[in-house]
Amino acid sequence: MFPDLKFLLLRLSKQTLMRVILSFCFLLGICSVGFGSWVFVGATQAYEVLEPDVIACPQADSQDEKVTPPEESRNVTVAISGAVSNPGMYQLANGSRVGDLVTTAGGFASNADSIFVQTTLNLAHRLNDAEGVYIPFLEDQDVLDVCSELTTLLHTAHQSAATEKTAQNAGEEGTVVSINFGSVEQLDTLPGVGAKRAEAIVANRPYARIEELVEKEVLSESVFEELKQLIQL
Repeated sequence: MFPDLKFLLLRLSKQTLMRVILSFCFLLGICSVGFGSWVFVGATQAYEVLEPDVIACPQADSQDEKVTPPEESRNVTVAISGAVSNPGMYQLANGSRVGDLVTTAGGFASNADSIFVQTTLNLAHRLNDAEGVYIPFLEDQDVLDVCSELTTLLHTAHQSAATEKTAQNAGEEGTVVSINFGSVEQLDTLPGVGAKRAEAIVANRPYARIEELVEKEVLSESVFEELKQLIQL
């Protein structure tokens, strides 16, 4: 058998022999690549099987982390006075309203100001700690009316007293002075007049109109314009 193979190889040309060798090497390379790929895929699959999909971390017990709010944050202390059945200080749940406080105090009294309750009091107002609420009585409006009238009377009396004092001090304080009956001293207190002009005003009496001070050339027109609000007949 071997002599025949040797004879066959001798008959092949060198070129043909090289082709056979190259083909063999090519086939050997393909087999090596295929084997390597198979080994790589198998290793990757094995890694994916071993690798966990989700990494779970231990969680703290939610009950251990729960913080209980302090007692004072869950209640508010408020006071109510005036026209309610039981005025006083009460402790209510945080978030309570004025209406809740009125109910806790026994409701409105029979003599509560219903107009105030209906038009002004906000029963839905959220109460804050240390807040106070006053419900007016019907009599409170009468007191307010009397106070308002008294304030008006006092203001009117004050104005009247001020006007009377102004009239009494006319001439001394530079206010209204009579050009027909005022003394030289009173006329002298007027702005821009002086002693000589005051004597001239007295010398040119009587006056039918205050404008005659200019017409009789007692005062210049500019001085007259400055003091015409401070003089009278």
